[in-house]
Amino acid sequence: MLVKPDVPIVPTDATYVGEAAGRLPAMVASTHVAHATGLTYRYVFAYARQFRAPQRLYQAEDATLSGAVVGTDQSGYTGSGFADFQNPDGDYVEWTVQAPAAGTYTLQFRYANASFTDRPLAVSVNGAAARTLSFPSTGWWNAWSVVGLTATLAEGANTVRATVTGASGGNIDWLGVTQGTVPTGMSQSVSFSLPSLGVGGPAYVYDYYAGSGTRVAAGGSVEATVGDGTYWVVAPVGPSGIAFLGDAGKFVGHGRKRVVHLGDDGAVHATIAFAAGEGPVTLHGHAPRKPTVTATGGRVGGVTHDTASGLFTVSVSVSGTGRKAVVTVAP
Repeated sequence: MLVKPDVPIVPTDATYVGEAAGRLPAMVASTHVAHATGLTYRYVFAYARQFRAPQRLYQAEDATLSGAVVGTDQSGYTGSGFADFQNPDGDYVEWTVQAPAAGTYTLQFRYANASFTDRPLAVSVNGAAARTLSFPSTGWWNAWSVVGLTATLAEGANTVRATVTGASGGNIDWLGVTQGTVPTGMSQSVSFSLPSLGVGGPAYVYDYYAGSGTRVAAGGSVEATVGDGTYWVVAPVGPSGIAFLGDAGKFVGHGRKRVVHLGDDGAVHATIAFAAGEGPVTLHGHAPRKPTVTATGGRVGGVTHDTASGLFTVSVSVSGTGRKAVVTVAP
């Protein structure tokens, strides 16, 4: 069964304000499903639009170039140019980088690759065995991205060499060096408050991809670091103390084609719709204790409840040829 939110997903005010100020904040957008009983469920999607800035930058045009040349014919590079590989074999870019102490460092490479295929480079540190690092297509020569890996550096001067591996590499803008292990892809901090979403009371904020969540007090907020995408379900906590997360495994677990009616009067009451011939549906939510689940017009399987996370699941099926089951989840 297809379920969908009531309104299109739209960026939050904070995202618009950040863009208007000339910044590029992480994209945070939300939508909702509202039920006539006053319960409204929010869905928030966020993804990073910038990379974490390295502690030290080393421009490719200032490095030792063998075979590669300094290019300036594409836009979007930093510094005075970029390293442009010329040959499928033998070309390399070698930087001398400084490490304040021996240990693990994250090496990031800003690059552009307009070809439709990966152009990997062999990355070696201080002449040790090289590791192959993927440099996927970025779509065009003026579209820049960042890839990276971790390496062990000695205190003081170190050499980092990136060598072609049978195909001319992409254009290299810079090498970034950061002490420790940090995300090498897109990474930004995000935050949103329950009031900014129109949530007046407490809520359970469920990370769909992580399969975990946290209860947030009324007026509280959520802070996180996001990469390619994080998706939260914001479920209000009603008088029952239960946050009903709806149809498990669905992006919009409370869509009204599945959850026809939903209320909380000290127990959660949900009318669940089934397609013709559809089998059991798994419902889930968060409760401080294992809830009791019953159904009118349907059958209920065993309730599982994880005491550590508070998450519960239960399967519900419709009786006979019926198309709806009224499910009650009581604390």
